[in-house]
Amino acid sequence: MVKIALIGKMGERGISEVLGALLLVALTVSLGTALLQIYRSQTKGELSGITSSLKLSEHRANQLLSLVYFYENATSGKCYAYLYGCGVEPVQLTRFWLGSTEVTPLEASNLDGTPLENWTVPPGGIVRLVFRGSSGGQLTVMSSIRTVYSWVVG
Repeated sequence: MVKIALIGKMGERGISEVLGALLLVALTVSLGTALLQIYRSQTKGELSGITSSLKLSEHRANQLLSLVYFYENATSGKCYAYLYGCGVEPVQLTRFWLGSTEVTPLEASNLDGTPLENWTVPPGGIVRLVFRGSSGGQLTVMSSIRTVYSWVVG
């Protein structure tokens, strides 16, 4: 006859090795899943930022301005600037500086004299801007996508 010896006292409760191992596996898997989700959300945010940056760079490459002519009339105190949209996308102008002074154009028109719509220079179009003040040797223009164009004038 075979006798089975019991280890431990009767009535004590504990968990078996199998149940303990399963509990550790479940804890490890859930922690790993949580870390993977955090990593994926951070990567997705970074990828979105990179995509936005590339799109903005593409717009900047397609929105180009060139200063065709600049004239400063000392007797009237006005400056005349002619800008050419040499890119493939229109450029919407938002801010202007003569030297270090921010100014607002007195007049903004297309070359044919029609008013400039929404301060936008069309591709292949030439616009005329009239400012009051001294150039200070520099004309600077900012577009709606924060591209800064600056020319030495005078």
